[in-house]
Amino acid sequence: MKRKQRSAVVGFMSMLSLLQIPMSGASPVNWTTNADGFWDVTANWSSNPALPGVADDATLDVGAALVRTITHRSGTDTINSLTSQEILLINGSGSLTVSGAYTNVANTTVTNALLTLNGASALATYNQSAGTLTGTGTTTISGASTWTGGTQSGAGTTNFNGGVAVSGALNKTISGNRVINTIGTTTWSGNTSLSGNQILVNGSTINNSGTWNDTNAFSTQLGVLASGSNVFNNSGAYNKQGNSTTTIDSTFNNTGTVDVQTGTLSLLGGGTSDASFNMVSGATLAFGGGTHNLNSITTTGTGRFQVTGANTNAILTGTTTHGGELSVTGGTLTVNDNFNSASFNQSAGTLTGTGTTTISGASNWTSGTQSGAGTTNFNGGVAVSGALNKTISGNRVINTIGTTTWSGNTSLSGNQILVNGSTINNSGTWNDTNAFSTQLGVLASGSNVFNNSGAYNKQGNSTTTIDSTFNNTGTVDVQAGTLRLTNNFTNQGLINVDSGAIFGNSTQSTLMNGASGRLEGTGTLDPFGTNDLVNQGIVAPGKGGIGNLTIAGDYAQAASGILDIEIGGLSSVDTLSISGNSIFGGTLKVSSFGGFQPSVDDIFTLVLFSGTGSGAFDFLDTSAFSGLNFAAVYGTNDVQLRVTSAVPLPAAVWLMGSALMGMLYVSRQRRLGI
Repeated sequence: MKRKQRSAVVGFMSMLSLLQIPMSGASPVNWTTNADGFWDVTANWSSNPALPGVADDATLDVGAALVRTITHRSGTDTINSLTSQEILLINGSGSLTVSGAYTNVANTTVTNALLTLNGASALATYNQSAGTLTGTGTTTISGASTWTGGTQSGAGTTNFNGGVAVSGALNKTISGNRVINTIGTTTWSGNTSLSGNQILVNGSTINNSGTWNDTNAFSTQLGVLASGSNVFNNSGAYNKQGNSTTTIDSTFNNTGTVDVQTGTLSLLGGGTSDASFNMVSGATLAFGGGTHNLNSITTTGTGRFQVTGANTNAILTGTTTHGGELSVTGGTLTVNDNFNSASFNQSAGTLTGTGTTTISGASNWTSGTQSGAGTTNFNGGVAVSGALNKTISGNRVINTIGTTTWSGNTSLSGNQILVNGSTINNSGTWNDTNAFSTQLGVLASGSNVFNNSGAYNKQGNSTTTIDSTFNNTGTVDVQAGTLRLTNNFTNQGLINVDSGAIFGNSTQSTLMNGASGRLEGTGTLDPFGTNDLVNQGIVAPGKGGIGNLTIAGDYAQAASGILDIEIGGLSSVDTLSISGNSIFGGTLKVSSFGGFQPSVDDIFTLVLFSGTGSGAFDFLDTSAFSGLNFAAVYGTNDVQLRVTSAVPLPAAVWLMGSALMGMLYVSRQRRLGI
């Protein structure tokens, strides 16, 4: 009779007692058959007719040159320890538990069933294609391992010192507080379809201090089966090499190197990193979920650094310089120090923080928010485009230094820029080309400012309304459509309005041309309603030639103001046309266009006004014309310039004076009798 059968049931043990078969105590038990065999065959053991028991120390060593395969195929067996020189194959429906140490200089393979290792285990090589490796002990594999399917679980640890190939189509599971340490080279590869060869974790930790080569041809993931502590700690090298997407749902902490050579590596579980990330051109490193604390990280390469996903919060501290694209397509990127990138793309999400983000190359902004007390420098130009609105808030400063193209809306009020306590400083070229009317709108009162020291070109045949304060020390060129300002405005730069275009107010606010300002062109200046256009600087009809400039309202010229008119012929004269009332003062400056010289009694109409006219120009500057006198003539609805006389030439005056002196001399001589 057998001391212990595979079933190990109480009834069977009772039967052994009734038969009075003696049961031996704990002792070393050896495999005695010099051949492959099955664990559950008692004849293979020195303990025959019993199998190794709970307190037994089993040895698999036939002492032959040929390595044998011992297969545990059924039964629930527990032994104290196991020492092996042979291949141990765990297959079938049973389980084998080793309470103490397990040492095997040959291979250990789990293809099904359950292997529980609760002590310290030292294995030469290890293969797993199914089944479960579990237990509370530490299992160290010194040589190569393969893992094509199955589960590793329990509160123990697996050390893959010699490297492991995680391959094939089947998923692999790590659960129950298991710790996996990959110390050699890990190759994660070989899936044959989408989402194949997943590593699924459930309360477990992977520590990679070696080299992890992720080469799957199809997209896969390191997925989380349940919430809790699921962590991937990389202190070695993680290389994303397959041209696919790998998603890591667990927490990902990096103190080593992450090298995204092809495809996309998407980190969805948050984590902390203070080391190196490389993104090769065409590859993407995506922070797609959780909170990522990125502390003084180093980025290299020209690939994409992306923040995406609604619940993502990536926080950058320290100075980071990236040679590729910074992409924000969701979530929040917080820059608290300095982030420098070669290019930028934002289609959703938020760029925020107190630091400075500088983009040296081209940028695209199709939607999303920029906020916080930090600064964004678009040095290389930015395309603000698409149908969706963009928001700037929270004391954000946007500096547009290259060329900004604001374009591409597809309906009325699309592609708005909405500001809430923020500042835009344009020192570059801003091309406003929207086909439909839009606005730079204010979400809330407070300091909202657009400072233009560069060139603002209104090119789209639509209406753009700027609700923020607008300061101009550069150039505003309204080439088409209408540009309207909601707040009080004093121009200190150059504003040109082309024929058919309009520049002006949209509310009862002040429209003023400051002392250093210049208004010119052949279009319309509209002070809106009953407002005046007050000129303290220069108003010059025409643009590089003769033209008519229209004031759609009242016009008042202050003492410092200059109306700058060019005349190129009797019917070629700059004209200021005013639809409202006019108050004249300051200087009327008239100069020649094309070398034209008028004649005495020529009359030129310079100003037309539909309302009343009052005041007069304080100064008439005709210094461009020599030898003529001019006079301004104020009519009921116009101001004309008349050439009144010719100024005597200096030579003629001298001759007249000489003749007069000669006559006086002769007369005096006669009186004296000389």
